[in-house]
Amino acid sequence: MSAFEDPSIKSAVGELEAAEAFFSNDDNAFDDPPTQTRPKQSMSGGFGSELPRSDGVPPVAFTSGTLDETVGETLWRDASHVGGKLLLVLMPYTSGSETIEHLRDWDLWGPLVVSLTLATSLATGSSYANAAVVFSLVFVVLWVGAIVVSVNAQLLGGKLSLPQSVCVLGYSAFPVCAARLTIGVVETMVGVSRLVRFVTAAVALVWATRASVLFVEEVIPSKRRALAVYPVFLFYSWLSWMVVVV
Repeated sequence: MSAFEDPSIKSAVGELEAAEAFFSNDDNAFDDPPTQTRPKQSMSGGFGSELPRSDGVPPVAFTSGTLDETVGETLWRDASHVGGKLLLVLMPYTSGSETIEHLRDWDLWGPLVVSLTLATSLATGSSYANAAVVFSLVFVVLWVGAIVVSVNAQLLGGKLSLPQSVCVLGYSAFPVCAARLTIGVVETMVGVSRLVRFVTAAVALVWATRASVLFVEEVIPSKRRALAVYPVFLFYSWLSWMVVVV
């Protein structure tokens, strides 16, 4: 029997012919299965374009924020926020919940302005030799004292964060700062006695403490409020005493 008549050889030849016919067909050669293509996302939107979320939440467009504001608009907006919070301190008989709601959006610009103004006014009212010491002492004690009182409130179960507490205490020192500025203006015109200084500082102390107590009543449990109010009273008492003696 000839080798070409062997059934196994005939089968191999048939498979080779079938393979040759398959690869000779351009429509079938190395055709990849169709794949789904994702639509390209336009990047022309910049910060305002929507980005996909992996947690299933619908995409939210970023707002431009303050990037398109001028410097003057930004300063005016920040000054308006600071002024609004100072008004809350000047009206201490508003509800504590309203005060807390406004001060949850905390900032440290207002407390910084209050501390610088108070320290500068006290330093200018003292002798030239002690001006730097008075400024440093008042500025450091105001900030360190606010942080210590805030930490104490946190340990007593306060519901606000440390920056929010420092923000409230810094803004609440504004009556003391206003008292010092008032004494300085009146003193340059007609002079101020020690008794007038004491009465003005006492009113500022009550005013500042009352503004802070509104905050304490809302964030400290009722059984621990006295432990939170006492350091606040000491804090503003020291600042008010500096208004009297300097």
